[in-house]
Amino acid sequence: MTTIQPLPTQGPLLNAKEIGARYAMKNLMLIEDNSDDEMLTLRGIRKSEVPCYVEVIRHGAEAIARLIAPEGPIPALIVLDFHLPGYNGLEILRALRNQLRTRYVPIVILSGQGSDTEVAECLEGGANSCVRKPVDSNIYVEHVSMIVSYWLTVDNAPNDRALSPPLTPGIQ
Repeated sequence: MTTIQPLPTQGPLLNAKEIGARYAMKNLMLIEDNSDDEMLTLRGIRKSEVPCYVEVIRHGAEAIARLIAPEGPIPALIVLDFHLPGYNGLEILRALRNQLRTRYVPIVILSGQGSDTEVAECLEGGANSCVRKPVDSNIYVEHVSMIVSYWLTVDNAPNDRALSPPLTPGIQ
């Protein structure tokens, strides 16, 4: 698991309680099998400057097993590649939307080859957003930064999933 914990470098000094309240760590799960896309996505997360714990999963079956388990994490955001080994993004999406614990977790699908049909299927399956992976790495990083900023700071989640404990106890 990768941890990304940027804190502000400017502005007034805050005590620990104020920092905790303003910059509560949120859990983000990245499900991506391509190491280059993983690297770019992590750069985008860092660029967003949203403090978060990031867990990376590289196989569809592992993602489903981890998220569906009764003791599994409930991330504040799932960034999900469409084309994965084991189960594809659409199969994972459908499995998560069929579970009460994960039904309302924001899920953004990223796809390098997303056809209009795939995008429509993902949206119908319950994806909150579908984004085609830009070929230009700078644009890719910028898009991920905007996705993370929106879903972890602007969106008003209907429950306390954004303040849940780290995805893997003891690892930060």
